[in-house]
Amino acid sequence: MSYNQSNDQRYFNLHLEGFANLYDARMVTPKQGQSFESFLQVRATFLQGKAEDAQPVFVDLKVTGKTAKKIIEKFQSEIADRDKKVNAVLKAGDLRFTASSPGQGQEVRVFTSARLLSIKYLKVDGQQVNLEQFNDASAQATAGGSYQPQAQQANPAAANANLPDSVTLDPEAPDFKQRKAELKAAGYSWNRDQGAWVAPQSRQAPENQAAPAQGDVVRLDKGQPDFAARKAELKSQGYRWDRDQQAWVRPAA
Repeated sequence: MSYNQSNDQRYFNLHLEGFANLYDARMVTPKQGQSFESFLQVRATFLQGKAEDAQPVFVDLKVTGKTAKKIIEKFQSEIADRDKKVNAVLKAGDLRFTASSPGQGQEVRVFTSARLLSIKYLKVDGQQVNLEQFNDASAQATAGGSYQPQAQQANPAAANANLPDSVTLDPEAPDFKQRKAELKAAGYSWNRDQGAWVAPQSRQAPENQAAPAQGDVVRLDKGQPDFAARKAELKSQGYRWDRDQQAWVRPAA
């Protein structure tokens, strides 16, 4: 079957959408001899797999969406601050895979890049941000002011999802060195006792980590983008599903 594409203006769009941690937001400017225009870029660590053992996927994002650009510019300093956690649900397109040109004795590394089209959910340093304020209709009302966090659940167990606590790499995998370098860039460090790469928040002393009160009852909304991560967090803290209450319950000691 033949198909005449001479006047066809349709495109095949491949999109990447998921929960990610953001860091390293910056303007990329051309060096001497380069001809591209400056653009805003942010690096995202997308998470995939089971919440209790999620694997990171690193993607360099060129911010092209109009509203997405406003949001990234607003929180550029927070995203660049390693001491603050910025989580988001992102939609990206135009995925590209670029292989490096290795020197003698070096392995080929593959870098993933895409265009950031939209941001559907955002949490900055533990506070969920009301993204409606970045729409054109409400931009003037919030211009120059501080961002508006949405109401948070009082229960500490509803904390924001972070990087996976630990990541185990296979030294025999062809991309081992690349993934190792990416983990180090994201703040991970090698833990000999665990035999794994450990995220920054996992290195905090247990007494400094907030713990839910005994006897807490937590209800999760399956429609929330971080539902799976929060469910896994509750289970790791001893919560159990109670069918009668239709909630996660942590028995009192």
